[in-house]
Amino acid sequence: SLSSFLTICFWFVFFLGSDCSRNFTSRTGLIESPGFPDKYPHNLECSFIIIVPPSMDVTLTFLTFDLENDPLPGSDGDCKYDWLEVWDGLPGVGPLIGRYCGTRVPPEIQSSTGILSLAFHTDMAVAKDGFSARYNMTHKEVSETFHCSNALGMESGKITDEQIMASSSFQDGNWLPRQARLNFKENGWTPAEDNNREYIQVDLHTLKVLTGIATQGAISKETKNVYYVTTFKLEVSTNGEDWMVYRHGKNHKVFHANTDPTEVVLNRIPQPVLTRFVRIRPQSWKNGISLRFELYGCQITGNAPLFLCLAFP
Repeated sequence: SLSSFLTICFWFVFFLGSDCSRNFTSRTGLIESPGFPDKYPHNLECSFIIIVPPSMDVTLTFLTFDLENDPLPGSDGDCKYDWLEVWDGLPGVGPLIGRYCGTRVPPEIQSSTGILSLAFHTDMAVAKDGFSARYNMTHKEVSETFHCSNALGMESGKITDEQIMASSSFQDGNWLPRQARLNFKENGWTPAEDNNREYIQVDLHTLKVLTGIATQGAISKETKNVYYVTTFKLEVSTNGEDWMVYRHGKNHKVFHANTDPTEVVLNRIPQPVLTRFVRIRPQSWKNGISLRFELYGCQITGNAPLFLCLAFP
């Protein structure tokens, strides 16, 4: 049965964890970094897994937060030293809600999946005061089905021009971020320079589950030259300030995109992520960077279960 399957799954995860790992099954509880309120130890790999009954949701609220900060901004600032990852599901299965470090308190997090996990990593150098967070379970209505592959609105215009921005645009004004919509008839988005520091970004306004990205290149209306992106990286953020490069396993995921300027290529996200802001950062291209795209996923709702234990079939 599903319940016995989940019990086996939780047992497996629990006994694979280190001495600092814990499972939480009470309706409410406090999760703290080892040693809190004193500084946490070095070289930790801890998993804190909240197991939620099928009829309930869980809300996680951080009370204090102080981890070693990663001083590098943007895609290079990836919380490389000490970090706390929050997963809407089992660690490494996802979707990944966020990776946090520094002193900025993470936002309140809600989950309807049946599992909410915190993965805490520390290195061998600087130690800070750590974190404390309280969780609380509440009853919900459970739907029997859940689909999460809706177009989020680039092509339809549901995502407005104001929600789309880019690091730069080509100087002639004919390759703007608003032209990056899938199947847009005139050109696409092109940055001022062709390099892998350029990006295009969408603000979805609310947290959504991102499950896929479809891309196209473009043919210049003026010169008939063709341009398209062949590979890209994905960056996500819940607040527009703290960004995480999407990973598959331990490495940054490089998505393979287009081989011509007009074909639509769909990349599904191996581990869907919960995010508000989405950045596409081209890594390689033909003739120059030009991009049109659509995002796919769904809105989080209180009666929509997401993903259960997928790691151990």
